[in-house]
Amino acid sequence: MSVDKVQRLNTNPIINEELSTKLTRELKIENEHLRKMLSSNDFEKNEFFAWTEKAQQFINTDKDEFKRQIIDDLKSQIKDNEKEIKTLTMSHEERIKQSKMDRGTNVSVP
Repeated sequence: MSVDKVQRLNTNPIINEELSTKLTRELKIENEHLRKMLSSNDFEKNEFFAWTEKAQQFINTDKDEFKRQIIDDLKSQIKDNEKEIKTLTMSHEERIKQSKMDRGTNVSVP
């Protein structure tokens, strides 16, 4: 290979991570963002809610109800994300056992 070709080579590093690790990391980041939204407690100025016409109408009619619903939704999303993180970090055997327990069948995992 000539020197010119070597100098023109571009390398792009690729992060080699498992899908479950990537999803867990992304869910943790999302939860962090959701918690910041909860702690700000100023949903009227939040870019996530400000763009929807329905949200604007709701804000104008009943701000307290709007805030309560948003807080409930954010908490629910955080809880769902944490459950998904827990599932992603379980071993294969633990997931099988949990799945069978959820269905109400007896489990014997070696």
